[in-house]
Amino acid sequence: MNELIKKESNLPATAADNLPVTEIDIFCQEYIKDFDEVKAFQRAGLVTQVHSRSDLEWQAVRYLNREDVDARLQEVLKLHSKTEEEAKFRIARELYRIAFSNIKDLQDEFGNYKTIDQMPAAVTACIQHIEVTEYKSPFDQRAKVTKITLHDKKDAMKQIAALLNLSQGQINVGQVDTLNVFLQQIDGKSFGPRS
Repeated sequence: MNELIKKESNLPATAADNLPVTEIDIFCQEYIKDFDEVKAFQRAGLVTQVHSRSDLEWQAVRYLNREDVDARLQEVLKLHSKTEEEAKFRIARELYRIAFSNIKDLQDEFGNYKTIDQMPAAVTACIQHIEVTEYKSPFDQRAKVTKITLHDKKDAMKQIAALLNLSQGQINVGQVDTLNVFLQQIDGKSFGPRS
């Protein structure tokens, strides 16, 4: 039974493996979906005998305020925020790859386009669409034309600016620091000299 609950739980694998899954874990996972204690109480299957809506609300609030539930909820929230930060980082990395992509990275030293399996992930992330069309000439020769469409760099830059809370117009020193931290995390680069 515990294994089934672990599989259906939203807990990260490490947390689910280290702790036995209890009704408190299930309640906490349901609670962080919408931060509604009454709905979480119902979805976790903790409702027993309820005579009215106010009785249900009272039971849910009372359960949420229990010391053991509050302690576990704080742990789950920490895990949730960590995985959320990791997801934000992955999104930012993909936006960075698009925004700072260079079409020359798609070509070899002779100007021929590399095959997809020859390109690193940092390069393929900037590709939106590839279309290969085969033509047959009047002399019975075949030729392939490859059309590569890249993602919009300006849109990616705007999304990065929004993600980093960079204002439009003048960038202040604090924002340069934010941008430098971002670039260091993504690619080990930094933005311009700091004065």
